[in-house]
Amino acid sequence: MKDESTETTKEQSPVKPFYLFIAILIIIFFFHYCGSTH
Repeated sequence: MKDESTETTKEQSPVKPFYLFIAILIIIFFFHYCGSTH
């Protein structure tokens, strides 16, 4: 059971930063779009 937990954490590790990068990119794009409209 402990081995499975470690594998799940390893698989989820590369997924978290990926989503975070997309979220930051969307936020930056949104802010840039808002700034351009203003």
